[in-house]
Amino acid sequence: CFVLSLFYLLCASKVYTATSRVLVQKAEPLLSNQPQPNDSGDNDTFLETQCEVIRSTPILSATLGTSQADDWRTLDHVSNRMLYLKRNLDAEVGKKDDIITVSFASKYPDEAVQIVDAAVGNYQKYAAGRQRETANEVLDILEKEKQKNQTELDQKNQQIIELKRESKTMSFTPGD
Repeated sequence: CFVLSLFYLLCASKVYTATSRVLVQKAEPLLSNQPQPNDSGDNDTFLETQCEVIRSTPILSATLGTSQADDWRTLDHVSNRMLYLKRNLDAEVGKKDDIITVSFASKYPDEAVQIVDAAVGNYQKYAAGRQRETANEVLDILEKEKQKNQTELDQKNQQIIELKRESKTMSFTPGD
């Protein structure tokens, strides 16, 4: 057994694993009139969802669409590159933190690093786009609220002017 295991270790091809850790936090701005969510179990499902997003078809398609992807020897003899990445790119949630660990194993250490970097970079682009969309939605809501408040203020000012005209009062301050 010892000789066979030694022979296997000497003949087996080395596999290198590249790992990247990504801090993921919710970045949803809340408006004052919205109810505050209960974050106790909500964050766990959010992080699990983000792991699935990292391993999703759009992110992996962008990863395979990089200029380096055609040169990856890891994917040379793979008929379905997308399926291979989905099965072998791993994304796991940290047990005590909001960090997702993304890893990929390959015979070629440089390629493992490139694949993980490309997947994480594409996820970060996706997340930044989502944050911009959320910020734009909040901005639209605030602009509508501002317009509504300005209209109400203009109406109140007009009522004050009418009240002053009717009472023939020039000023409401004492002594004037």
